[in-house]
Amino acid sequence: MRPGNARRTAVAIGILVNCFATAPLRGAAAPAWVARSNEHAKVLLDVTARFNPEFAGRTGVEGLDAEVLDLKPQLFERQQKAQKDALAELKKRDAAEADPLVKRDLAILIEAARQAIDGGELNRKLLIPYANVPQIVISNPNVMPVSSGVPFAGATSSLVKSRSSV
Repeated sequence: MRPGNARRTAVAIGILVNCFATAPLRGAAAPAWVARSNEHAKVLLDVTARFNPEFAGRTGVEGLDAEVLDLKPQLFERQQKAQKDALAELKKRDAAEADPLVKRDLAILIEAARQAIDGGELNRKLLIPYANVPQIVISNPNVMPVSSGVPFAGATSSLVKSRSSV
């Protein structure tokens, strides 16, 4: 799957979760169905976090400071398998869910997973494999080396990351 597809999926899920998660901040108590929908959304957010943790961290997923972008071998196959596993899990949850509001959100998540899988297949079939390294570095500043004596935000986690990837 191309980074763009994962990014679009994560942004859609992040927006969905953020809309419901910020309701208490606006003065209204979040209904119980919102919490259940948020838990379901985490299924796809976890897939994004596994392969692009820095992007997932920017969309609100916590606890990913020591993780970096996954560029290990068989990336496409691993991403597709993770998306298909997430899709199967969401379908299972949808079959067990009774609340129509949660089912509506599950339908959105299921469609997002399908689109990510289909988009990845189309990208693989129709596009030339390409990695925009400068864009990856700009989008993931925690992988940038410290070139001056002044550490940037995330420098500590970059050192942890660079040592763990060696």
